[in-house]
Amino acid sequence: MSGPAVAAPRRAAAAAAGPPSAPRTYDRFGLTLGERLRIWKQATLAAGQAAEHITASAVSDPEAAADAAWAASDFLAAAGRVVEGRRGGPLTDAAPQLTALSTPSGDAANKKTA
Repeated sequence: MSGPAVAAPRRAAAAAAGPPSAPRTYDRFGLTLGERLRIWKQATLAAGQAAEHITASAVSDPEAAADAAWAASDFLAAAGRVVEGRRGGPLTDAAPQLTALSTPSGDAANKKTA
């Protein structure tokens, strides 16, 4: 992985940099605003850590980079679904960027699901 592929995790982490601008009063999961913000913070922290790991290991250990991208993508997608809802938002938008890096070739279609 090099060039644009290495920059994608940074963009994914940057896309998840701030909480939703207008918190919804209705939450279908029954979460408080504080709980949603805590999930948001955990997801953005995980995205940043994944970006660092992917960038650091992209050349030396592409399989580890791919695994980190896959795991981070799943976590962001799940957190986005809970925090942002069906309409999506920055967390939801960042998940596919990481999925694209989930194989050493950057081809997510070749990654087997568990």
